Amino acid sequence: MKSKGIIIALVLVVVAAVAGYFAFRGSGDTYCRVIPKDAALLARIDMKTLVADNDIDPKALAQKMGLGDENTEIGLDFASPVYVFASVDQVMGVVAAIDDADKLEAFLNDKAEKKESGPVEEQRGYKWVQLDTYGLMVWDGDILLAMSGKSADQLRNTMADLMAQDKDASIMATKMYEESAESKESLSLIVDGKAAGTVAKQISTIRMVAPMVNTDDIHLKVTLAIKDNKATLATDILPQTDAAKGAIEEMGKGLKTISGDLIDKGISSPILWVGTSIDGEKLSEELHAIEPVHQALTLADAAIDVNRILKSLDGDMSLALDMNVGEMMPHYLLNVTTNNTDYLKDVEYWKIGSFDALASGGYVANIEGMKVYLGESKKGFYLASDETLGQNADKEASGLSHLKKDITDSNFYLTVDLQKLLAFGQAKPRAAMMIGAYKDQASKLDRFTIKAKGLHTELELSLKEGNNLVKTLEGMISNGK
Repeated sequence: MKSKGIIIALVLVVVAAVAGYFAFRGSGDTYCRVIPKDAALLARIDMKTLVADNDIDPKALAQKMGLGDENTEIGLDFASPVYVFASVDQVMGVVAAIDDADKLEAFLNDKAEKKESGPVEEQRGYKWVQLDTYGLMVWDGDILLAMSGKSADQLRNTMADLMAQDKDASIMATKMYEESAESKESLSLIVDGKAAGTVAKQISTIRMVAPMVNTDDIHLKVTLAIKDNKATLATDILPQTDAAKGAIEEMGKGLKTISGDLIDKGISSPILWVGTSIDGEKLSEELHAIEPVHQALTLADAAIDVNRILKSLDGDMSLALDMNVGEMMPHYLLNVTTNNTDYLKDVEYWKIGSFDALASGGYVANIEGMKVYLGESKKGFYLASDETLGQNADKEASGLSHLKKDITDSNFYLTVDLQKLLAFGQAKPRAAMMIGAYKDQASKLDRFTIKAKGLHTELELSLKEGNNLVKTLEGMISNGK
């Protein structure tokens, strides 16, 4: 594999970062001048932030992982971030600041003796190590650069030029570098839309929407922050032109900020809760503007009043799902806010299954052997897995009120109660065996959450209060050895 060399370089750098982290002098980020200006991807790894945020003893962690001992030193400056970059033609690179070039050379000589890399050589005024057929490392007194993806001979010329260039000819003169430098998280990743678009347009679902936004005019930013009991992976779409910003904002007009009216309705403390808020008229326009979606909606409208229902949506929508241990099917309740429910008068004419009126109000639909209960609620209508849940669609439940502030600051929100999910998993022999191997760590899990607002999305894994995520992962690594 052409990526093997860069994997070796990353392993060497990250192992050294964990095993040999010190509060070094910090050379600033001027070493980024060796990163090519046309890089399509730029990642920033800040070990100093990760260590400080989580009160980690890096040497102790390294020893538990079997990556080094208390005397391991590599000569790199991990008070400064490590950068990873990639080009459209799949050449990848790693850049780090050097703290002590003699220690670095001694470290690499040791690796060469162990046949983990080639010998240290001197050419063109720099020191070099060949990692494998497609990987090469070069350094001077201040900067280490490793690259992979072409033959070593091809890379050597490119890398010598990069080592000699000034910052105005490098990534440091671009908006991408600016966006990366603004990040405060342990890990950030910026992807240029030109490169992302080349890949994205090969995916049919993205290709449908692509004409609405010129991907050449956006950057995608991904960050990872790990602190205390939480890990948060965030993505931001960063428009680079007014036209791109306008197009993206136009696409999002169908979603509104969640009001919170449907939190804690019907099902108490569900395993899964999903919420959003919709402007049906605007969402209908957006969906019909995408030709394949327009065709699908037109076909569906012949069987059920899809367009009438879609245009009636006017506010919060929530789905709560729960499941009892030992049961095969989940209980669910979909609550939908609408500005009218006239279409429910015509359900008997819908061409999907059969509909029967219920004495308690609403209907039961039999669709290919599965029963679905639907009817009017105070806010609009509901779909439920059983009649009782449908009748309770407007009744207060409990379990999510502590999340209300977070939910009502979002356009979309999904949360999973991991302890309830694990309890269900314990009833499955294979899952129970896996959970049992990490019982102590599993007992600390709290929630997995996805939330979005505008162009910002977050995926968050949280432990119960008072636990530290990094130290919990450390325990899992120790158990797995």
